Amino acid sequence: MAEITIRIPDKAIKIAAVVVGAVVLAMFAGRQWSSGVFRPHYELQVFIPKVDGPLVGSQVRLNGLPVGKVSKVQFEDHPADPDRNIRVTLRIEKQYQSAIRTEATARLE
Repeated sequence: MAEITIRIPDKAIKIAAVVVGAVVLAMFAGRQWSSGVFRPHYELQVFIPKVDGPLVGSQVRLNGLPVGKVSKVQFEDHPADPDRNIRVTLRIEKQYQSAIRTEATARLE
C-alpha cells in the first residue's frame, strides 16, 4: 500500500501562529479596555465600622451610576474613633472627581 504524506510549509505554520497570537492578544486587550484598566483613576479612602462580606472588587456608585471599584480593605491598627475600624480604598474614575465633594458621605449597601 502506498503512503500519502501531507507537508505543511514552515512559513504557513509561523503565519498561523502569529495570527492566533494576535487574536488572543486583541481579545485580552479588549477585555482589559472594557473593564476600565486603561482609564485614568484616583484613589479615595473611607473609614467604616465593620464589613459584612467581601468588598474588594465591589462597584462604587455615585447617585446610582458606577464610578469605580473597591481596591483594598485594611484594618486600622489604633483607630481614634470606634466607627473608623476599617479603611476602604476606592479606585474612582478621574472623570467623576469633580462630582465628589469633600463633605460627601459613603455608605455600604
